[in-house]
Amino acid sequence: MPSQLKHILIERPGDRKIIADNHARYSQKTNTELIEIYNKQRELGLVGSWPQALLCFSLFLLFNERFGKSPILVEKFVLSLTEPIVEKGDSWEYVETPETEQAD
Repeated sequence: MPSQLKHILIERPGDRKIIADNHARYSQKTNTELIEIYNKQRELGLVGSWPQALLCFSLFLLFNERFGKSPILVEKFVLSLTEPIVEKGDSWEYVETPETEQAD
């Protein structure tokens, strides 16, 4: 499990262009590819890299546009990655784990 799943977002000069470039690049990806990209970032964990934080913010926007929801949360300038996800039809859902199954 990644050791760090949160990152504070404070806009820097040039960030909007990077986010727009990421958006243009990743909006061409299939649903399966976007889900794989998210899961790889989650597996890696947020490592304190600003480019990684901007990538994850771009994914947050894309997931919301495409699916109407995102496994990446942004609350009060804090970006966080939630749980692994899998594709389900034209959307995604969280991976069922023994812990989540017991909570039901």
